[in-house]
Amino acid sequence: MILHDINQAFKMSDQLWLIRNGRLIAQGAPSRYYDEKLLSDIFNISIHIVTIPNYGHYIIELPADSF
Repeated sequence: MILHDINQAFKMSDQLWLIRNGRLIAQGAPSRYYDEKLLSDIFNISIHIVTIPNYGHYIIELPADSF
């Protein structure tokens, strides 16, 4: 399936294909890609990953002016 909600994709998928500008950048189990720098580079946005009790990892897009 194709998902554009990153948190849903990470939770529902056995395998991810992370694509930027039509090119496959990474492929594999979601647990391998909870990496703020990698995701920030792929999506060209500032990413922060938090851990929520009873849920797990949650990916947040940070506002550009937060740095």
